[in-house]
Amino acid sequence: LAGGEACLTQLVKQHADYRAHHKLAQLRLKQRRLDEAEQHWLKTTELNPAYTVPWIELTDMYLSTNRAPQVQALTERATKLQQPLIASLLKARMLLMQRQFDPAKSILRKAIQSHPHAVIAHEMLSHVLLAEGKDWSAAEQALQAVLALDPNNTIATRNLQVLRQKLGKQ
Repeated sequence: LAGGEACLTQLVKQHADYRAHHKLAQLRLKQRRLDEAEQHWLKTTELNPAYTVPWIELTDMYLSTNRAPQVQALTERATKLQQPLIASLLKARMLLMQRQFDPAKSILRKAIQSHPHAVIAHEMLSHVLLAEGKDWSAAEQALQAVLALDPNNTIATRNLQVLRQKLGKQ
């Protein structure tokens, strides 16, 4: 681990590599060095604003540490960087964590209309529908949409299997 960490740190110092910043952020999160994780994720989003994963992971860190105002600021940053899909995903993620399912579904459905091939939007919609637990048919359709775009998505595959078992389908 120390050798890999040293390589990533060196790569970040020598080159402005968004992937190295992202990996270091993940490592710092595991080490509970949250301030450093935050800085690396922010740098990642600066170097590659279209890279969705660090935005979501940073949002999750903020939400898990009760820092909702930072999620709002991050959402505004995504908007300023002309990343409307990411801004929508961050809003929906916050609403999901607050168990505000209807507004989250609305935001995600609009995002999917604008970006029909964005796997992560379909995936997040499936999570909202499963967490809400009211419309299993819509949840199944959302999971099928994820798998239509990403047939190797193991989380969607597993969630669909569990859902179908729950509904008595196979």
